[in-house]
Amino acid sequence: MNVKPKKHLGQHFLTDLNTAKKIADALLLRSNNILEIGPGTGVLTQFLIDKIAI
Repeated sequence: MNVKPKKHLGQHFLTDLNTAKKIADALLLRSNNILEIGPGTGVLTQFLIDKIAI
């Protein structure tokens, strides 16, 4: 996905896959519900999907 952050809106997109995986691995989920606000390019989303049982 080719989305560029708009600095005047204060947007910052996570791009490092290792950091995204570490964030997802640090979560202790008590349900299969995750609400991700402003997923940007989906770098973190791909690891969050793996955390829930579908």
